Amino acid sequence: MSLFIESFSYEYFLYAFIAALILGVTAPLIGVFVIQKNLSFASDSLGHIGIAGAGIGLATNSAPILVSVGLVMVGALLIFEVQQRFKASGDYALAVVSFTGISIGLIFSSKSGGSSSFESLLFGSLLTITKQELVIITLVCLVLVGVLYRLKNVLFSITVDTISAQISGIPINAIQRFFYIALSTIILIGMKTVGVLLVGALIVIPAGCGLILAKSLNSSLAYASLFGAIGAVTGMYVSTVFDFVPGATIVVCLTSLLAMVKVFSWVNLRR
Repeated sequence: MSLFIESFSYEYFLYAFIAALILGVTAPLIGVFVIQKNLSFASDSLGHIGIAGAGIGLATNSAPILVSVGLVMVGALLIFEVQQRFKASGDYALAVVSFTGISIGLIFSSKSGGSSSFESLLFGSLLTITKQELVIITLVCLVLVGVLYRLKNVLFSITVDTISAQISGIPINAIQRFFYIALSTIILIGMKTVGVLLVGALIVIPAGCGLILAKSLNSSLAYASLFGAIGAVTGMYVSTVFDFVPGATIVVCLTSLLAMVKVFSWVNLRR
């Protein structure tokens, strides 16, 4: 414990801890709707598009994160269109996009010689976050939380009964496009923290915990953020004490929390 507390005297650790906590609170809020809308695979696909962007950026001597931003944003809207127009084969199309994204990223990164930069985007580089990046992450997440709070009932209505929502005059396509943009934004932030290969877990695992325990939308959102925060803090503690990779450790801690929640829920049902 003393080692963990002492680590806060270093700026890099403090920035990393705050960033992990902020993302741990924000990502699961989107995750609740991702699970309800059966979009877990779509979030992975967006991450893999980000891998392609990173590889292209490294190979062309461009900023990998900027190329990834462009591709992920465009990819989010394309995935929305695919799922709207080809509902029957939507998962197949997402699988093709997902694996193609990984392959393109690996091909370009192998030609760029920037393997360390590419790996940092794959697995995250939480401990290298700067003060400026932390400010950007904080502001973006605050905006997302505020907008999601305002739209939570609308998003829930669209998820539960799309036809009724459309009849009531809700601009369904516009709201859903926003949702995909919000999801891609969280994934882009996650590229810096836990990496594109693991950010999907940060989105859906704590959200799954919340949905298991909660009986209403508001409580599921609250539980999801709570478990995300607990996973982030626990993961940072364990990674510091045992010298593990922070991003992956956070995900393992979240998985452990999910297992405990499942057991707790099962025991309650058996009573």
